[in-house]
Amino acid sequence: MINRRVIAAAALMLPVAAQAARSQGTPPRPSSRPEVTAVNTIAELSAIASRPQFVFVAGYHDAHDGGGGLFHWAAGDKAEPDGALVVAPVGGEEGRYKRERVGAVDVRWFGAKGDGSSDDTAALQAALDHCSTDKPNGPALYIPGGRYRISAPLTISREFVQVEGDGMWKTTILFNGVTGGGLVAASMKYLRPVLRDFSLVGDATSGRGIDFSSITGYVYLGELRNINIDAGDDGLYALRFFSMVVDTVAASSKRGHAFRVICGPAVSWRNCYAVAAGPGKAGYRLAGSIALYSCNGVNEADYWGVFGADPAVIDGFENDFPERIHAHVTMIECNVEDFCGVDRPESRIASAIVLHSNYRQFNMIGGKIDRSGMATPYHSIIRSRVGPNVPGSPIRLSPGFVVPGPGKATGAHLFSHGGSFFSDEIGSLSGVGITSWKEGDREYPLLRAIGVHDTLDGAAMHFSGLSSDRLTVNAMRFNPAVSMTGTSEIAAGGRTVVVTANTVPTIIKTIATLSDYGFLIVQVEDGFTSFKHSHGSVDGLRLKGNADYSARKGDVLVFVRSRFFDGTRPGWVQV
Repeated sequence: MINRRVIAAAALMLPVAAQAARSQGTPPRPSSRPEVTAVNTIAELSAIASRPQFVFVAGYHDAHDGGGGLFHWAAGDKAEPDGALVVAPVGGEEGRYKRERVGAVDVRWFGAKGDGSSDDTAALQAALDHCSTDKPNGPALYIPGGRYRISAPLTISREFVQVEGDGMWKTTILFNGVTGGGLVAASMKYLRPVLRDFSLVGDATSGRGIDFSSITGYVYLGELRNINIDAGDDGLYALRFFSMVVDTVAASSKRGHAFRVICGPAVSWRNCYAVAAGPGKAGYRLAGSIALYSCNGVNEADYWGVFGADPAVIDGFENDFPERIHAHVTMIECNVEDFCGVDRPESRIASAIVLHSNYRQFNMIGGKIDRSGMATPYHSIIRSRVGPNVPGSPIRLSPGFVVPGPGKATGAHLFSHGGSFFSDEIGSLSGVGITSWKEGDREYPLLRAIGVHDTLDGAAMHFSGLSSDRLTVNAMRFNPAVSMTGTSEIAAGGRTVVVTANTVPTIIKTIATLSDYGFLIVQVEDGFTSFKHSHGSVDGLRLKGNADYSARKGDVLVFVRSRFFDGTRPGWVQV
């Protein structure tokens, strides 16, 4: 039986429906109110022997399952029937029942049930095909709250598509065992997707969650928002992102990366969460222009982020992307935590962040690096495998909060394989005892930005020891030159020039100063002065060659103050 109140509600749409019918050349019958026939299902609509002007269908499979609606008869219409918006009558007569539609297309119109057990693949694919278009004028596809099981990947075949659910915890597409993935793009040049408010949930045997790797041009001018992905392989995989927004997307992978994307300009990652990645994989596996804002992770992964790409480097990441791609990284208020939380071989050589190829810039502004309470070993917090291709551009670190935890860094907290160096922009690393970085087997003091004031009380800035070969200095004033003779200790204030005038052999072992941070130039004007590499003592010297040095007349040695012994006792580093 059809509920009379349902028919009455449908009648409210009749004025609009009548106008639609007139626009298609089918005038309504003369009556104060057009005739409406009611049936239970789409199958019953197709089987009606008469040709009523309007038919109200209560549901697709059953009454009130969400797949019903109001249809009008279009005599002579030859549109391709899809069983959802266009229904052909039984018997082959020319003419179609056409759905009165306002707004988005509902997947239940195509027969999707969303009950978690029925196979909804065909219905979802048919709805997706209907809403995917070559021009930006197609309807949005609406997937109501429910659990929609699929047995094959859902394929986007045209450039423009918009899919919306009822929320990432209400609308769920289940793709357990679907090795081809959950939502994939066909091979085409461009894709402009707008995907919002749903989940894609697979199991350990499933493929990727969202796979846009077949796009040969760009995935651009779109957004992925409020989506949860739980996949067997990579959560999100794309090789050509350009001007895209990824906002409030959580991704988890059993054996791949949570996110694996090459980013062009104007790609922003906002409030995302890399939940988990497979052994030896990363939460954020990104290359190109990378902008991460308030992004979180990881619950379980060996690497928080691996940025850049170089197929020539055999280290487990060489096959992630097809070409060498530099990274330009900006991280703002991101939470880097719990990396290498499982004690396994992959974790022992892993790091929180790896710069996999030459980087253009790397800036971490605010946020947190946190392994609180974790005793598992790891290689390093940040590891640069090659170095910068912008000369003199350091890895600039200014996290707001750092907790290294009790776990041992087997390489170093900060590790460079060559060519790159590190900057502690606000002293947040030095404050927890991370005072140096390593390049191979050599250890260097960490560059630290120091705020000072000149004699006019204008804010000035200088940097402490950058390495044994480099120094960056701005707005530096020096005190008048001081002459020194016959002592093993230089006693002078910071920012001073010292001129030696020894007449007998003299070994300089320490530099004593009242300045907590200083910059000292020693100008050797004799042939009797040497310097002791006594880096284990308070106020001692660390020389460039890691050995004692016998100076020659005319030598100029430059030292900077640095807390490189144990984090509390200062010494001097030659630069």
